[in-house]
Amino acid sequence: MAKKKFRVLMAVTIGAVTYKPNDVVNMEEGIAKIHREQLDGTPAAVSYALSENGNEVKEHPTPAAAQTKEGGGTKKEVKALEAAITDLQTRLAEAAEEAKPDLEAELQAKQAELAQLQGE
Repeated sequence: MAKKKFRVLMAVTIGAVTYKPNDVVNMEEGIAKIHREQLDGTPAAVSYALSENGNEVKEHPTPAAAQTKEGGGTKKEVKALEAAITDLQTRLAEAAEEAKPDLEAELQAKQAELAQLQGE
């Protein structure tokens, strides 16, 4: 799927990444469609945001599953990710404080991967 630059209109978390207003994010158009109320891909909007943020463009990460295949995930892949997310949520609730950051990062990555599979 093609990537395009978008201006962030309001604070939004996409996958595991939080963006603030006037960030410019280069991301797949399919992901941006899901968040169309928070993003503007018009050239004027992107130019304005670049002038406000010092010409910084952030690259939105693409989940590994989306990089290796075209189209949406199979039901089996989605169910496996959902099970992994449930397991991580349980482990996170029971984890010691020092283990939580790693589990939270893993959970966010799995959630982003699931969103990508379901969004295509």
